[in-house]
Amino acid sequence: MGKLSTFDVNDIMSPSESEIYQINNLNLNEIHKMRRDELLKSDFKLDHLNDKDKKDMQDLLLKNYNVFSKSYKTLGETSAVIPEFSLLHNFPLQTKPYSIPLMAKKYAQQEINNLLEAGIIESSSSSYCFPVIFIKEKQNPNDSNSEPKFRMVVDYRLLNSITETFKICLPKISEIIKNIAGRKIYCVLDLKSAFFQIKLRDEDKRKLAFCTEIGNFQPTRLPFGSKNSTSYFHTLISKCLNGITGKNVQFFLDDIIIAADSLCELKVTLQQVFDRLIKFNLTLDPAKLQLCKPEITYLGFDLNANGFSPSEQNVNKVTNFPRPKNLKQVQMFLGMLNYFRGLIYDYAGIVEPLVKLTKKNTPFVWSVECENAFNTVQEIILKKPTLKNFDPNLPISLITDASKIAICGILLQKKDNVYYPLEFFSRKLTPAECKYPSIRRELLAIYASVKHFHDQLLGENFELLTDAKPLTEYQSLDKKPEIVARWLLYLGTFSFTPTHIPGSLNPADFLSRVVEENSLNVNNITLFQPNDKLSIQNISIEQKQDAILSKIMNDLSVNKQCKQYFLDVNLGLLMIKNAHKNKKKIVNRIVIPKSLIKVCIETAHAPHFGVRKTFEFIRHKYQWKGMYLDTKKFGNIVKNA
Repeated sequence: MGKLSTFDVNDIMSPSESEIYQINNLNLNEIHKMRRDELLKSDFKLDHLNDKDKKDMQDLLLKNYNVFSKSYKTLGETSAVIPEFSLLHNFPLQTKPYSIPLMAKKYAQQEINNLLEAGIIESSSSSYCFPVIFIKEKQNPNDSNSEPKFRMVVDYRLLNSITETFKICLPKISEIIKNIAGRKIYCVLDLKSAFFQIKLRDEDKRKLAFCTEIGNFQPTRLPFGSKNSTSYFHTLISKCLNGITGKNVQFFLDDIIIAADSLCELKVTLQQVFDRLIKFNLTLDPAKLQLCKPEITYLGFDLNANGFSPSEQNVNKVTNFPRPKNLKQVQMFLGMLNYFRGLIYDYAGIVEPLVKLTKKNTPFVWSVECENAFNTVQEIILKKPTLKNFDPNLPISLITDASKIAICGILLQKKDNVYYPLEFFSRKLTPAECKYPSIRRELLAIYASVKHFHDQLLGENFELLTDAKPLTEYQSLDKKPEIVARWLLYLGTFSFTPTHIPGSLNPADFLSRVVEENSLNVNNITLFQPNDKLSIQNISIEQKQDAILSKIMNDLSVNKQCKQYFLDVNLGLLMIKNAHKNKKKIVNRIVIPKSLIKVCIETAHAPHFGVRKTFEFIRHKYQWKGMYLDTKKFGNIVKNA
């Protein structure tokens, strides 16, 4: 059973004066004075700023002293959202208290005394009673001499089993990250003891009573661990920040993130957030603030001006995960990876051998394919793939592909003739879809990718980078299969221009062809940027230091013919002329010196192409003697490793 509650924007309003108050013995003016007195300049970590910016930020923060609290006594409290704990039956539930560990007894006594003094809990004679657990918090490795700290949590599992559900939709973390990434300055605000800032109804206090060796108590504020606590708290913050969330402000539960492109813009936005929190009498923890950072970790991602990538902590979790030895460990690994699937090209195709192990009645056999998939995805995460956020002022492109086991799509934007990936989409084909002819799988990839990126593409005129055959072939048919007709009908609601990709249907091939065929600018190889060592300047230096190539360059400089070699006057590079593989035109390629061969192969292999794809990527712009054998040898080394 559950209770579904929806909110309309018109219902959201500021709490009245009667809804905001303190329940301890201090009046509101005394609370404000205590907040001002306990707040210090040293509470804010701003040493990374210059003196002027540091002073400006300190002045702003100290001026808004009323939004900070460092103790339970000065904690904010609001009735803007009032939780309701409706039970499936009214039979009292009681359990015996858990024993308190010896090392936690001192903390338990002190914590309960602090909560009683602040009025957050009170003595109870309720017929409901649930035990308390003291969980040891992680200790700072640099401060081994400090006393251990604990978190007091009530075990409400029995009560939660008979509590009606208050359902809400939490925001998608991926959407929050995409909205806020790509800015120059960030702040993260953390509410102090967040749930304790919401007042409970009198009739619900007794239902949430708890027991310890010290005595029986009941909360007067919303406790952590009770069912629906998260839902009610999210509803409160939604009301509080309604109208100011967007590209500058986002939140997930008690973590509010603020982004800006300048310190001036950041201060204006901070003041807006502070004003809302003060109006709702909600307070922040100054010790947990992250202020004015060019790069910040939020919800498992590192955010900066370049975009977003997995945080170092999550990268370590994935790359240090041991080789799975049973089904449960495979499921744990895939669950961890699923958080980052939008950062990995062709994710579904890569992990398909691992997904097969999770199917019902499938024996656990760790095959070579599983090992390769496991190593490949760990290697991708280790390199911290970074995606940019969506820019509404830039043109949008979509590239799609289909294989025999999966389909995928890449949402891109083009800036300064360079394509940047925004997000990757992929999914495994069903057994029925695997039987489709290749042209229908290609059309399915277009349909599924457009549907996945619906929010960004609807109403926009975007470029569809694909072979035009799937669309033109089916559109020209008088009688179409019913499922294909539905796909085409859906695609008809979007405005796009199909752009033929020369050479192949595979987007991996396109990535090596996004530069104009006659362009010699190596740095324009897009999406996967070349190593700095492959800059024109560095290649020119290495060519002149190479014994064989320098001799050829000297011969050419005195007008001596050297087969297909020539010097490019504009770039100062040694080039070679070759017939294109279709034999219809001549292609000019840069001759790579021996010292840069390894760098060139490693750069081309960065997107984890196979030997053939890596070779095609290199051959588009570069050449040296024995190029294919060197690429194949490198591929075998990587595979064996």
